[in-house]
Amino acid sequence: MNPKFLHRRSLAFAASALALLAFCPGARAAWSSIHGNNHSPAIQHPTENRTIQGTQTREHVAPAPEVRGRVTLENRGHEHDVRAQFHNREFEHARIEHQFRDRHLGIDEDRHRGYYWYNYHPGMIVGTLPFGYSSVFVGSTPYYYYDGTYYEQGPAGYVVAPPPVGAVVPEPPPGADVIEAGGAVYYYAGGAFYLQQANGFAVVPPPIGVTVTTLPPGAGQVVINGLIYYQADGIYYLPVMQDGVTVYTTVRP
Repeated sequence: MNPKFLHRRSLAFAASALALLAFCPGARAAWSSIHGNNHSPAIQHPTENRTIQGTQTREHVAPAPEVRGRVTLENRGHEHDVRAQFHNREFEHARIEHQFRDRHLGIDEDRHRGYYWYNYHPGMIVGTLPFGYSSVFVGSTPYYYYDGTYYEQGPAGYVVAPPPVGAVVPEPPPGADVIEAGGAVYYYAGGAFYLQQANGFAVVPPPIGVTVTTLPPGAGQVVINGLIYYQADGIYYLPVMQDGVTVYTTVRP
């Protein structure tokens, strides 16, 4: 057969097919199906329908949680609860600590710990005297005084001495308690009772029956007739409760 004739027939057939597709929807759909089957299976997102070798299946994949910074929407509520619990614990701890601190600031024994005389007790030996000390004489006996503490010269340094009765200092030691008893006003600090005189504040014998908030430094515990006392420089102190706090009353057992 003539090649030119065959070529003309092919062109005529193609033109007829295009015309048929243009004016016949059924033919156009069949052609799309044939064209689709000649291509590889579609690859789709895991959250959508997936076509595997021409068989359509549906695979359910939970959507990924929205991420904002390092906190997801799923656990944001849990994190909020944890933060709230942590805040409540911190608040409660601060409240208890505040109450504990206020309670102890009201106890004179804790307050007195900040004063120089609190850390020294009779018999304690120090190598040098504190800067700013002054000399005090009781009769012919010399003492060295600084902020409520008295020293005597010893063979190996300076020995802390009990407050000597008769010693006169310019002012009461820092942190001294004011005690009114028998019409007199006493100043108590470091185990010594002071009375104001014309030339200063003199150490006097402890009055009996007065109550103090702290024991003299170095006071020792003794038991007499089944009762516990504290003794310092020949004076006895009986512990008693007052407003929920232990205080000490000078007594003669």
